[in-house]
Amino acid sequence: MRRYARGLFAFVGLPVAVAAYFWLAHASAQTTSLLSFSNLTNAGCFLTPFGNAGPYTGVDGPHPIARRQRDKHYFMFGGNGHIYEFAEPPLTSPCPSDLSALTPVEVLKDWGVFPAMDASEGGYPGGRGGAVAFGATYVDAQDWLCVSWTRTHAGIGQSNSFGCATFATDRLLTYGCWFTSNPDTNQGSTGTNITLIPQSFRNAYGLGNNSWAIGDGGITGTVNKGNSTGLSLVAIAPPSPNSCSGGIDHDAGRGTLLVHYEVNNTGPTCGNLNISGPFLGCGTWARPPAQYVEPTPPFAMQTAATNYSISAYSTDWDPWGGHGYVSQAAVKATWYDDAVMQGIFHVFLMPEGWMSTTVLGSPPPTMNYPNGTMRVADLSTHDGQFLRPGDLIWVKTCDPRMDGPNCDPTNNRDTSMVVVDSVNMATGDVTFHTLGEDLGPDFGNGTTGHRPLVGGHVWAGYVYAHGAPTMTRGQIRCQIIDPAQLGEVKIGRRRPYEVVYHEDIDCADLLPGFGSIVATQDPTTGTPWKRQPVGVIPDPARQQIIVALGGAKFAPELDSATVVHVLNVGGGSR
Repeated sequence: MRRYARGLFAFVGLPVAVAAYFWLAHASAQTTSLLSFSNLTNAGCFLTPFGNAGPYTGVDGPHPIARRQRDKHYFMFGGNGHIYEFAEPPLTSPCPSDLSALTPVEVLKDWGVFPAMDASEGGYPGGRGGAVAFGATYVDAQDWLCVSWTRTHAGIGQSNSFGCATFATDRLLTYGCWFTSNPDTNQGSTGTNITLIPQSFRNAYGLGNNSWAIGDGGITGTVNKGNSTGLSLVAIAPPSPNSCSGGIDHDAGRGTLLVHYEVNNTGPTCGNLNISGPFLGCGTWARPPAQYVEPTPPFAMQTAATNYSISAYSTDWDPWGGHGYVSQAAVKATWYDDAVMQGIFHVFLMPEGWMSTTVLGSPPPTMNYPNGTMRVADLSTHDGQFLRPGDLIWVKTCDPRMDGPNCDPTNNRDTSMVVVDSVNMATGDVTFHTLGEDLGPDFGNGTTGHRPLVGGHVWAGYVYAHGAPTMTRGQIRCQIIDPAQLGEVKIGRRRPYEVVYHEDIDCADLLPGFGSIVATQDPTTGTPWKRQPVGVIPDPARQQIIVALGGAKFAPELDSATVVHVLNVGGGSR
């Protein structure tokens, strides 16, 4: 039986006198230099313990990571809901290109199931609502461990999305769980992380005790109102305790929205509600389709990456005007301020490359199921690269005249999901294997043997097929954002969707191990490898930023180990 999964990962100006007050406050209080990638170097890396498989995080994680600063101890949320503590070992430097050569560290303590999880309609990890954990934060000032979660279904409302616990001798104790009632957000955009806002920013912009920025946004998709095509942060004060039980949602307050990119169907999209895939690369067409139009507000979050195309939801935007958008991305960010350097450091995985070509008739395609061959008209993936072994692609493999009524384009049921085994660059010949029965073959009756159809499509990029959105391959990018832009949102000088990056790079060199082209799924099963950020943590006292990326090493019957990179922050007048 096939498995199915549904994808998700008025402006009024202030009075002049008030605006001027806050602007002068900012100018006098924010005296640090803005962080730059030229200030960052990789001090080394290590592997976390293997995560336990289980429904609390989904297959192969992600397993959120938090860090206690005083002793550099880490806390990982396992797939079984348990919290595992481990210490930072001596770093391997330089970090190797083959992460599987590293040995995962040992667990120091199993704290048991994280207790502070509850929400209405079972919308919490371990509940019946299909929620999984996406973020973990250690609040050093209170010695609290907090976990954030969200449903992964398309429909996400307002309900508890984060909870915190305190430490007893041998277990964790519930402190409470909450949601923020900010009407511009939902559980999908707030249930992904807690970022701590530096005191200097709060002083400069009048945030008072609102020291928690709730959410990252973007991880679970970009379909419903309240989701964000990029970061989403709501500033709130640390909330009051509650029992976190009985399916009761506890409102931590509306808070102050600092950044948010509300979903928007009107922009440069190659998505289409009727069928996913045919519009890949539509922004490069001589006559783009009707849905590909100039961006309109609210805008999606910008990125410097333009080497991708997404033909899935109409809220996903393709490149326009020399830059791209953070669509279908797994995002994680932190707020760094060491009194000399400051900035918001943002890490995200997004799709990379695209291809829309056809199967040629000579030589004829073959299939000895699950292995096949075909010659395609074009091998370019429009990113300066070409189709390569390990790429997941979509191939039309059934004939509606012969393979029955289920061979139709709805949900791409006429298409097989296959993985490339070899590519002949001179001829365009491709050998491949079809993924397993649960995910791979078309829905036809098999009369034509799931063989590539001459003249049929061959796609790479980001496509929704067989009930699941999937990317051929990914890229890990990093951004630095000037916090002053979030301050301008706070005082009404900028809209939440007008926050743009200061710097944006391919992060393959800064965070080695996955390469500039990131393989995103197991080539045998098609199971996602979840090579996405699971923790970005500031350590201003040591002038470091910690970045944790999932999917670094795998073991039988276990979820993957995470690679943790430690970045040194230099420069400035220290």
